[in-house]
This record gives sequence, structure tokens and C-alpha cells, in this order.
Amino acid sequence: MQQDPSGYWISTDGNWRWDGQAWVPNSAVTKSFAGTLTFGDVISIPTRDQRWLAKCGIEGLIALIPIYGTFEVAGWTLSYLDNLRSGPATLPEAGFGYARRGSRLALVALIYSLVAVVLFYLVFFGAIFLMAGTAPKQPPCPSSSCSSTATAFPAFLFAGLFVVQGIFLLVYAALHFIVLPVAYRTEREGVGAGLNLVDAVKMAAQDPKTAAAGAALIFIAYFISSLGIYACLIGVVFSYGYAAAMFGAALRWYEQRRALMTA
Repeated sequence: MQQDPSGYWISTDGNWRWDGQAWVPNSAVTKSFAGTLTFGDVISIPTRDQRWLAKCGIEGLIALIPIYGTFEVAGWTLSYLDNLRSGPATLPEAGFGYARRGSRLALVALIYSLVAVVLFYLVFFGAIFLMAGTAPKQPPCPSSSCSSTATAFPAFLFAGLFVVQGIFLLVYAALHFIVLPVAYRTEREGVGAGLNLVDAVKMAAQDPKTAAAGAALIFIAYFISSLGIYACLIGVVFSYGYAAAMFGAALRWYEQRRALMTA
């Protein structure tokens, strides 16, 4: 066996590749993308498809379906990744039928999202109870004329919440560095590899410059996905679909740099 430039294991005869679960025909990835994507390409390449607006809009609508929409959009994103590997920058046809392709990536994303939500509320309410128990007590009033409403607790509480919020923002920013490594590992090796957070951190640490650029791309994708909410609520279907396509391009960009680093 051998590995192609994208990191896939290829059979000796070149007709099969290992997708993390089974051997599948190699015809879809025998030709790599003609050029190396740049940072700017990742942002703009979805617009090279003449029907990009309609395709992104339809996928954005599908994304509104609870849970199942995540699987479909993840599969559409990875199908776009396959297109970029094989040569054309054409977006896949919008619609259903991609859930199986995106099942592993969507499952990993949902697991991480659930864990993040649970941890956030545990830390948030834990911090509130901790501050409530350790807040400075108001000294006893020597006179009945003293006001009983003055206390240091409100100021202590708001200061503590400000610190918690600052820590949350730092952690949120740091997580952007491992989004592409997690997706990269999930797409190639399966759910178990995607959930191995330690190895994902190690992968990001191997090339801090690429990790930082990848984090910036993920931030831009998330920002684009939210533009529809701020500009016009109905526009979210287009911005979300475009961000999904951009994520597929970012994955192709990342795997190209991984191939160059390991060459």
C-alpha cells in the first residue's frame, strides 16, 4: 500500500483507497486538484460555480432541518472536497442524498457541540455558586439607621462573570486551531480519530503557522455563516450554505499543506 498526496491509503494496483471504514473505488480521487489553494482561494473559490448562489441557498435551507440537516450539509461539504481533489471547482448539486457521506463528520460535530454546551453551563453556574459562597460579607451595622441594601456582592458577582466570560472567549478562540485537524482526521480515519482531541492538538502543534491560518479561515467561515442573521434573517440560508462550501475548500487547503509538510 501507499499514500496519495491527499493522505489516503491506496492499494498496490491503485484501484482502491481506504476511506477509514472500507475499501472504495479510487476513480473519484485519482486526479488531484490542478493547483494549490491559497488562503484567498478558500474564501472565493465557491463563487467559481456559476450556480453557486442557488446551490448554497438550497443547502442553507436543508441545514435548518434539526439534526438531520447537519448530516446532509456535512456530506455536501465533503462532496465538494472530493470535487476539489479530482479537479473541478464545481459545487455538488444541491439537495438530499449526502447524509451518508457526512455521517462521521456530522456525528463528531454534534458530540463536540453537546459536550461544549454541557461544560459551558456547568462552569457558568458553578462559577456563580462559587462566587455566591465566597463573596465578602457585609459587616454588621452598628446602628438601626444603616441601610441594609448596600453590599459588595453585586460588584463581586459582575467582576467574576466578566472574568468567566473572558476565559470563555479565550477558549473559544483556541478551539478554532483544532477544527480543521479534527475534521481532517475524522474524514480519513473515522469517528474515533476525530474524537481523539489530544492527537488533534498535536497535529496543530506540528505546524503552528498553518494552524493559525486555518483558525483564521474557520473564524471567517463562522462569521460568513452569521451574516445572514445580521443583514436579513432569510439571508442566513445563503450565508450558511456558502460557509459550508468554504469549509470544504478549507479542508482541501489544509490537506494540501499537510501533504507538503510530510513530503
